Amino acid sequence: MGFLDKATAAAKQAATDAKKAATDFQAANPNLMSGNLGGGPSGGAPADRLLRDLGVLAYLNAQGRPGSADEHQRIMGELQRLESAGGLDLTLTSAYAAPGAPPPPPGAVRSAHEAAQAPPPPPAPMGSAPPPPAAAPPTSSEDLGGGQGTGAPPPPPSWS
Repeated sequence: MGFLDKATAAAKQAATDAKKAATDFQAANPNLMSGNLGGGPSGGAPADRLLRDLGVLAYLNAQGRPGSADEHQRIMGELQRLESAGGLDLTLTSAYAAPGAPPPPPGAVRSAHEAAQAPPPPPAPMGSAPPPPAAAPPTSSEDLGGGQGTGAPPPPPSWS
């Protein structure tokens, strides 16, 4: 048997082993594969329904119309069971920008970063003269982007 025949046989065996391992894993962990938490195509996943119901109870409570305490305890127990089994994704999606949202204007990110880094000036004592104007921050040779120019462009090369 030649080298290529051995490599082909090994690749086929690896593919078979991988397919069997994936099937065994999916059978052992049905709640973890591709976001399916056990719900059917029309009913939705149990975790999604539980989180929605918990959100409804929280909304009603915030509006002064408290929901059932028994329902709240039941929902919390089921969610804790799903979380301990590893079948609950608690990633906040509303914390991220909406898909297709326009990017911030040029320089906005850099300005916000610099503003967050600068310590606030100390309060002036009562009855004293106003402080002198602050000196400009030192410029860095490192370009951080953000669309803020640093002056005139460099001269053209001497060979042009």
